[in-house]
This record gives sequence, structure tokens and C-alpha cells, in this order.
Amino acid sequence: MENPTNKIRHYRTKANLTQKSLAVACGWSDSNVRIRNYESSIRNITIKNGYKIVTALNNAGVKCEFCDVFPPEPMMMAS
Repeated sequence: MENPTNKIRHYRTKANLTQKSLAVACGWSDSNVRIRNYESSIRNITIKNGYKIVTALNNAGVKCEFCDVFPPEPMMMAS
């Protein structure tokens, strides 16, 4: 199921990367736990780490921008 707050899993699978290989590409040792937690929204992501993920995805051949992977939340209209 697609996470409504981020599309890391979508772009990671499009790049044919495992959670472990994406973590390594971001410089986070060989642990996939961080990526799994980001994909599940268990762990909040910083802008700096979000850009690391986007850069790693682009380096893997998937063309995407920050707002593609982390779409802005819809604004609530005041009543």
C-alpha cells in the first residue's frame, strides 16, 4: 500500500533498489531499518535526509525531485 506522506517505496522499487541498497547509497551503513521506518512513516525524516534519498534515487537512474518523493500535504481550507 502506498504511503500518503511519502513515495520512497514507489521510487525505490522503480530504481530496482532494496531498502538495504538505498540505505548504503545514502551513506547509512548497511541497515535497512531506517529506510523501512521512513517508508512506513514510523520515523520522521529531516529535509537533509530526504535530499539524500532523492539524490540516491536519481543516481540510480530514477529521475525525481524532492516534491515527487515527498509530496506536500494538501492545505486545509478554512471554513
